[in-house]
Amino acid sequence: MTFTLQQDDRPSFAAYKILIDPQTDLILGAHLLGPVAEETINLFAMAIRHGLTASDVRSTLFAFPTFGHDISQII
Repeated sequence: MTFTLQQDDRPSFAAYKILIDPQTDLILGAHLLGPVAEETINLFAMAIRHGLTASDVRSTLFAFPTFGHDISQII
């Protein structure tokens, strides 16, 4: 899945793939490409390490405007 980010009046593109176990809702992995992916992937690493489900992450409030805020929409 891809999406367009608008930052500094310049559109840039990103892509992602999130692996979720359909039976347990656990996040198994995440692939991110794009601006500040290195920042956002850390949030997925934390979720995986602590056994958070996709529903747990979706219900988390993230600061806006940040790239972390987009996580609830890409899961």
